[in-house]
Amino acid sequence: MDYQIYALKLGDLEDPASSFLYRTGSKEKLKLFFYFWCIEKKGKIILVDTGFTKEMAQERGIKNYLNPVEQLSKIGIEAKSINQIIITHIHYDHFGGYQYFPNAVFYIQEQEVDAWSNKPLSNYSGFKNLIRPWFISDLKKLTKRGKVKLLNGNKKLFKDIGVVLTGGHSPGLQFVTIQTKDNKIVLASDVCHLYENLKQDTPSSIFVNLADSLNALETVKSYPRDIIISGHAPEVLDKFQKINKSIVKIA
Repeated sequence: MDYQIYALKLGDLEDPASSFLYRTGSKEKLKLFFYFWCIEKKGKIILVDTGFTKEMAQERGIKNYLNPVEQLSKIGIEAKSINQIIITHIHYDHFGGYQYFPNAVFYIQEQEVDAWSNKPLSNYSGFKNLIRPWFISDLKKLTKRGKVKLLNGNKKLFKDIGVVLTGGHSPGLQFVTIQTKDNKIVLASDVCHLYENLKQDTPSSIFVNLADSLNALETVKSYPRDIIISGHAPEVLDKFQKINKSIVKIA
């Protein structure tokens, strides 16, 4: 049995194009979808990111919220059965649902945790709304319980599954690679919020390091792969096999 990979939608938001296409100056509104991803093979399940809570969705104006636990149940998976979660970065929309998975170990880049805790970016107005104050204290508690695995750079985590550190959008942003029987798949997360970021060689306007954001786009584009999954592109739900209106099977 080969890998089954799902993209699960959690909500949507309209924002100015200039927020997600750096220096475009466009006042056009773009729609973003919020996702997390599930990788399954022979009963072994790995999540990529956790989603976020209804309260976080309301705070940020995200519409049509869907709870991550309920979304997983639609593909026959219980949240308590999840033991491994790769966190691409700890922004609220990618890490804000960690409390839904009490039995999970989280794989996060060490420099991501360091930048938000020891040298807290959240002290600065442009970044403080990207995480929640309790994320860091909870991460410390999870670490003491052996529930956090800190990574240092590119790493093969499991058979056929690895991570590539890019930084840029967030200090320890990483994307995920999966080698299935037929395809090499890149879950690009917020290296490219939209496919347009790749087409225009233009990163999001949300970044901690512009040069790293540009290099991240080049890394994804040049990485040996068959399929790239953008982090927030609505068309992901149109490109692949529909399970229902908010979940698609990528492989």
